[in-house]
Formats: sequence, structure tokens, C-alpha cells
Amino acid sequence: MHLTILVGPKVPVPLPMDMMQAVESIEVTHSDEGRSGFQMVLRAERQGTSGTSLDYPMLERGIFRPFNRMVLTVMFGGVPSVLMDGIITHHQLSPGGSKDKGIVTITGEDVSVMMDLQERSVEHPCQDDSTIALKIIMSYSEYGLVPTVIPPPTTDQPMAADRVPVQQGTDLEFLSDLAERHAYSFHITPGPVPLTNTAYWGPPQTAGTPQRALSVDMGPDTNVESIDFEGDLMAPTIVEGSIKDKDTNRTVPIRTLTSTRLPLTGRPAIQANMPKTATS
Repeated sequence: MHLTILVGPKVPVPLPMDMMQAVESIEVTHSDEGRSGFQMVLRAERQGTSGTSLDYPMLERGIFRPFNRMVLTVMFGGVPSVLMDGIITHHQLSPGGSKDKGIVTITGEDVSVMMDLQERSVEHPCQDDSTIALKIIMSYSEYGLVPTVIPPPTTDQPMAADRVPVQQGTDLEFLSDLAERHAYSFHITPGPVPLTNTAYWGPPQTAGTPQRALSVDMGPDTNVESIDFEGDLMAPTIVEGSIKDKDTNRTVPIRTLTSTRLPLTGRPAIQANMPKTATS
């Protein structure tokens, strides 16, 4: 296994060898409901090679400045796998003792943090939600965002005479709000190749290629330290109500009969129990 670390303002470059050798540990956390993050711990010596440094050379060089971009890539069998493509957001220095050695901790989040810095008031006339989401994601092409936007089953194409969608807040907040309207999610995952990121706006991803079985208490075949399962029988909700068609002026009843998501069990709770009913 080979680890590559790239760091820089916009287009990151390889981390110098002396800093690579100072890396103690790297931790990466991925989330499909919010921002992912990373943390890197490095050894830091106060004295430089010339013996005249007044500060920690690792910090003086400015490589780990706030909002610099960091890309972590692991090579497996000659194939690169991007662990994280993120932005440095936090520094922590723990000075050493009598040996003048310390620890520098670099913390960051995925590139979606750059979408959450500036609040905007923007109109999006004659554009449905998926079109707005695609437009906002494409405006961050400098971070290698590759949009994956799944249009919802029903589309409301607004006419300027009826209503104009207006954004009040950051781009990340607005994208999350648009996704929540359709029971969608928005998140960014690194890759598929270095210096690119996949920006996903669509339904929760519950399908995929089957992976190796999780084995617990199976002797040498055990590959899980701990695992928990939970089923909330009060979570399923059926929605019923009515809407008035603006063109025909007729009232149309609305009722959900089942979930549009793939079931994770052969006997989903929404079918096996009496779910709550929300009326609108």
C-alpha cells in the first residue's frame, strides 16, 4: 500500500519528503448525510536543520495554511483510490517538553465546506429543483466537482408569473433544502480519480455491488470488532391529504401506499405494523 499526500492552495502538490516522514497517523471519516472530514497528526521539532529556527519549521513553511486543499490517495495494486479531497480548516499545536518536539494536528472537511462560506440572495426563475442543483454544483468546477443529479419522480417547472424560486442562505444550505423536499440527500465523495469529487444530489443510495460479508465471532474469519442493529417501529409514516389543481380547480386526494426506497429487510416495518399517519 502506497500513500500519496497532495497539499496546496488551488492545485495541490506532493507533500515534501521530510513532512511525509513526520506523519504519525491519518484518520478519514465519510458521511452520506453531511460533510466528511479528515485529521492528520505529524511530529514537529522546533529546531530546523540550521539550528536557528525560532518557531516550528513545519508551521513556518505555510504548507498547511487554512483553506489549503489536501488530497489523500492510497495505491492498491497500482490502482489509485482517493480517500479524501478536502480543505484544511483547523490547526492544533501541542508543544513538546525538554526535547523540543511537539505534535501538529491538521483537521479539515471535504470541499463542500467551500459551499458554506457565503450567504446569498439569488433568484432562480423558471428552473426546477434539479436544474438549480446542477447549476450550483457546476459553479464549483475549480474543485473538480462531477455532478450526479437525479431528477425527482415529479417535477414542478415554475412559471415566472406563478412563482420564482429564491435562495436565502449558503449554496450548501440551499442544496440540502432542495434535496430534503424530495426526501433526497446531498453529499460529496472524493474521486473517482485524484483531484475530482462526485457531488451527489438524489435519493439515498441503498443499492450497490454486494461486498464481503460482515462476520462476527467467527474465529479467524472475523472482520468486525463490533456491530449493532436497530429497528424503530415508530419511524414509518404514511402521508395522506389533498391538493387543489390550479388548472382544473379540482381537489385531488393524495396518499402514500409504500416507500419508494429499496427495502433492507424482507418484512419492512411499514408493511408489518400500523404506521403513523400524517395529514396535510
